[in-house]
Amino acid sequence: MCGIFGMISRKSKRFNKRAFFTMGVRNDSRGGDSCGVFIDKKVEYGVDKQKMFIGFFRDSVLLKETDECKVALGHCRKASVGKVSLETAQPVVLTNSDNEVEFVLIHNGTIHNYEELAKKYIPEIDIKGLTDSQVMARIFYHVGYDCLDEYNGGAVFVIHDYRINKSLVFKGASKKTTYSKEQEEERPLYYCFHNGRFIFSSIFETLYAHYYDEDIYTLSTNKLMSVSGEKLKLISEYSREKCTQNKPYVVTASTLYDYDDFYGYNYKASTVYKIKHDGIFYQDKDDKPLHGVFALTEYGYIHQGKKKTNEAYLHEVAFFMGKMLKSPKAFELINKKYQEANKNVTKEIQILINIMDFNPFTEDLDQFYWYGEKGLVYPTGEWIYPMADLYYEFNSRGRYVKEGKKAYSSWTTDYYMYTYDEDEILKLLERECAGQ
Repeated sequence: MCGIFGMISRKSKRFNKRAFFTMGVRNDSRGGDSCGVFIDKKVEYGVDKQKMFIGFFRDSVLLKETDECKVALGHCRKASVGKVSLETAQPVVLTNSDNEVEFVLIHNGTIHNYEELAKKYIPEIDIKGLTDSQVMARIFYHVGYDCLDEYNGGAVFVIHDYRINKSLVFKGASKKTTYSKEQEEERPLYYCFHNGRFIFSSIFETLYAHYYDEDIYTLSTNKLMSVSGEKLKLISEYSREKCTQNKPYVVTASTLYDYDDFYGYNYKASTVYKIKHDGIFYQDKDDKPLHGVFALTEYGYIHQGKKKTNEAYLHEVAFFMGKMLKSPKAFELINKKYQEANKNVTKEIQILINIMDFNPFTEDLDQFYWYGEKGLVYPTGEWIYPMADLYYEFNSRGRYVKEGKKAYSSWTTDYYMYTYDEDEILKLLERECAGQ
């Protein structure tokens, strides 16, 4: 999430500093990591103590010197990709070999598959260290806008291309997830026309306060348009039916037991893990089974140990010799007994594995996770939902809910999740052994 704002006109007009400063300060609520302004081929950024526009604009040399302008763009950045620095702040400015400004872009949103798009459209350009916004600017600059129906994530773009002397705007709409039925606006953008100038902001109230006598509009979605005086001209429309706003789930594995189809959902093999009848194994480690406690992100990615990532939440999942267990605590106990038995699977250990194994072949399917094309999935009813769709419905930090407590998702079904301490596991073992 970022905040963008600005003023664009064909001819140089008086720079309404009060309106521009108000829009910038108000858009601080959508930023917080850095800010920047671009005015007629000049740019200035604020980071550290000047990362907020409210602390930046009073000291900005560029803003003080500007009395008239054609193009004035502002950006308040909330970083989602890349570090926070002057180099990654926006607006994104591209120059030619003579260091003349040719292209400027501001972006509100996050592009999840920007690396894949770069490989496809600008393979000759090294994108190491670039943000998603900087990569998209280079794609637009070098090859055009065909990728607007291919990106996953969210975007509003405002661009001025000095090579053709045109200002362009685009606001995307797509499904939240592959399971969503309707497309939704990805990010907000409002605009009005005043005295031959196109004025826009991510926040409606800033426009309404200064231009209350003008009609204020929300930008149409999936249409690339150019600013022409006091109107927008359609350049091209894009279909984003196959795109999603949420980050696509990684392909981690098929199901635990080579189940080919479940309620009409066709699973595919993984490039990361392979599935055998007795568990999940690494694809590239001589069929070594997953063993230990792993960090699972809300998007279905698995990381060894408690590795820090850019994902929003991490959850612990445990595997013993390829079999997923119901609790990391269960792994600790089973592995302890395994080590005491000189790494032999005794009858007692096998019983523990059996009672603590997540087995998809159970009548209580809505209590178990398993692996599908979309990562870790949660089968229930007639559908299989990705874990991310359910996890933080239980708890904002992704914590398990204690046994017996209900946790409600956005659907009507009640779901249960379990944690186990060592005493509970041993009691389960005793009951299981007593019944043999």
